[in-house]
Amino acid sequence: MQTERVLKYFNERADAYLSRSQKGLWEIFRQREYAAVARLLALKPGHQVLDGGCGAGYYALRLRAEFGAEVTGVDISQKMIAQLSAHGILGHVGNVVDFDGAERFDRVLLAGMLEFVPDVEAVFRSAFRALKPGGRLVALLPKAGLSGWAYAKTHEWSGCPTRVLSLSSYQHRAAHVGLQFVESVASTPISLAASWVK
Repeated sequence: MQTERVLKYFNERADAYLSRSQKGLWEIFRQREYAAVARLLALKPGHQVLDGGCGAGYYALRLRAEFGAEVTGVDISQKMIAQLSAHGILGHVGNVVDFDGAERFDRVLLAGMLEFVPDVEAVFRSAFRALKPGGRLVALLPKAGLSGWAYAKTHEWSGCPTRVLSLSSYQHRAAHVGLQFVESVASTPISLAASWVK
């Protein structure tokens, strides 16, 4: 039921999602979040990146343009993948947990999606499988506390179930599947980016 409600929420916003995220306060926050994510990804030209919960392709497009990354997106929303594909980026419709392509990636990016999944550890396990040895996972997360509570409530009022965890909770779940924590950096007053290695 949670996945269906999340899918409905993002399907309804897919057509304008990319353009709306490049305006106003959202654009300012996204710029700062992107800077933190890009630093932790530490990309080199030709790196293969799996963008889990890629949405309409905000990160995929920038990583391809700025670093020459080869990005593959996965998202449960067919409408979001259609937006991504319109920009020439390979996308798969499906749940990140179930993604099990033959290809292995230098980097896995989970930007603003872990708060919408019912089983965070299962996502980390899938990301671990998708990474090459020594590969890096970077996640963009809402901060726990009052701002996280407000973030979750805002989405829930719009019909999208959201669960904000502490960084230590994410660290514990990642460690359980074999990912080693590297570092975290504050990206905005309400979000942070964190990285792990396989």
